Amino acid sequence: MFGRVPLLLAGFTTCFLVAIGARAQGPCSSTGVNNKVACTIPQLYGPNGLAFNTLQGPPEPLFTGVSFGPASVFTSFNQGLSPLSSAIATQLSFLPLVTPAAGLTLTFDRSLGVYTVSDDSFTPVFSERGGTIGRNRFAVGFSYQNVSFGSLDGVDLRNFPAVYLRGDQTVSGTGTCSITGPSPSSANTGVCALVRDYITAQSSINLTVNQYTTFVTYGLTNHIDVSAAIPVLTVRMSMTSNATIVQQSLSSATLFLDAPVSAPFTTCTPSVSSPLPFDSGVCTKNAFSRANSASGVGDVTFRGKGTVMKGERAALAVGVDFRVPTGDASNFLGSGAYGIKPFAVWSYSGRISPHFNAGYGWNGNSILAGDVTAGTKSQLPSEVFYSAGVEAGIIRRLTATLDVIGQRVFSADRVQLSTISVPGVCDTYPGYDQAGPPGCQHPAASGNASSLTQGVGSYGITNASLGLRLRPFGKFLLTGNVLLPLDDGGLRAKVIPTVSGTYTFR
Repeated sequence: MFGRVPLLLAGFTTCFLVAIGARAQGPCSSTGVNNKVACTIPQLYGPNGLAFNTLQGPPEPLFTGVSFGPASVFTSFNQGLSPLSSAIATQLSFLPLVTPAAGLTLTFDRSLGVYTVSDDSFTPVFSERGGTIGRNRFAVGFSYQNVSFGSLDGVDLRNFPAVYLRGDQTVSGTGTCSITGPSPSSANTGVCALVRDYITAQSSINLTVNQYTTFVTYGLTNHIDVSAAIPVLTVRMSMTSNATIVQQSLSSATLFLDAPVSAPFTTCTPSVSSPLPFDSGVCTKNAFSRANSASGVGDVTFRGKGTVMKGERAALAVGVDFRVPTGDASNFLGSGAYGIKPFAVWSYSGRISPHFNAGYGWNGNSILAGDVTAGTKSQLPSEVFYSAGVEAGIIRRLTATLDVIGQRVFSADRVQLSTISVPGVCDTYPGYDQAGPPGCQHPAASGNASSLTQGVGSYGITNASLGLRLRPFGKFLLTGNVLLPLDDGGLRAKVIPTVSGTYTFR
């Protein structure tokens, strides 16, 4: 009976989930506001958020006979935050799953002539063992994980700074104004001093993932078993950015943060301390916020494992995980890419049971590693992963597990806090529509500011796994576990609690 049930269940589940994963997933719109979780940051910093509002500028000319073209674009509004989408997608593909195989070990009782459940140890929580579940045996389980991400590459996501410099702007009768000051040397002084204005933003991101996973394992033979892990996720993401325009040009062409009616997620309190009389009542500070949430099926992982060498207590096995992008990547419910992870396992069974896992993970192309606004894809980073640990029987029916779980992620998008150069304030202001040479002939020297910047590099993710596994009755196994970070690479949470239950038939 049980030989047919898991195959029918697996076939039905596969068809259902592939159908879900086949839905069209469009990129974040560059206009309007939608509720996709992955669009939270691009829209907050995009055309309908902070960027749009800072592009508002006075229509009148700064000087008689000199008119300005369209308001300039601040460079890379969301460039410093673009690695976050890739980091989330990567972390979703790396988030540890409770081992699908049953945690119970069956031993042959020669005196009774039957297999009995061993209480020596109940195997690791997130690592595999060298043995298999056994021919025609079937196990089903459920786990729950709560993940509240708090840092990215060591940067506190609840409170981080960013600086946005103004881009080039064409001024009729003058040419191109540029903060980099190309030839002529007046490209960022005089009439062109307006490019000295820049924005500082103090931001906070809250990202929480609740993952509910159903897993099944079936023994094809005494040496080969197959498993499937089917997660359902609830993702919540919110972001707030308090932005301030630093008016270094002291000109009437200073941009302002006056939110339009079409952007209800912004609020604006006009500044009463503007250095220019005609700027009174203009917003130079504003708070922008966005929040989205989503629930649904995540990426399904299929696993096959076979024992290639087995002694009286030691065993060596090889296996492979295949991840299917059934989750909606635009809502951070999945990575958006196929993944494959071949691995090897060595373990020893006894009252004290050490084990070691190692493998390599390859990922395909995902929109989350590319540009969610333009819809372009890039490859998610690959990884080497490993785990080493031990399970120890405490009392009958109760064992403790300790693991060190590590990954080395290659050529991934990263962020860091850097000191960047910002323009110095203008020295004079000659007056509005005043004849004669314009002001800002000898501006102050450049200053420094702290800002989130991006780069590409490899990094490590190392966690300690501490857990207890209890067999209260029969072949039912309860597990409680916490993952604790040992470094700060990638997208991290301070603690990841996990609870699970597994029942083995036959």
